[in-house]
Amino acid sequence: MKLSFIHALTTAVTLFVVDAYACPCGRYSSPVSIAEVEVLPENTNFVQVIFNATLSTPNGCSNTAYKDRLVFDSTTAQGKTYLTMVMAAYLSGRKVRADGTGTCPPGIPVEQLRWFDFLSS
Repeated sequence: MKLSFIHALTTAVTLFVVDAYACPCGRYSSPVSIAEVEVLPENTNFVQVIFNATLSTPNGCSNTAYKDRLVFDSTTAQGKTYLTMVMAAYLSGRKVRADGTGTCPPGIPVEQLRWFDFLSS
């Protein structure tokens, strides 16, 4: 039986994802959709994922206008994996769950992505 690209990618990435439920961080515990994906103009290494809902537990470092998004560094190995997963979920319209780290990268008022998963249906 052939696995779909998205299923295979999810399986591979899930092998190294850390347990995100122990941190006091931004969280989308209910499935949400990705509204937009964009490269930050002030730091082109970072990609921000804008969701169709606000974080259920936003942290204090994020600007109040940015409670519907998380960022990640797309130059790291994990960031490249996130970029692939985020774009697959965005382009396919899949619902996702995500958590933040509880901190913002230096100079960026948006919480950093820690954990990302998209649902099979």
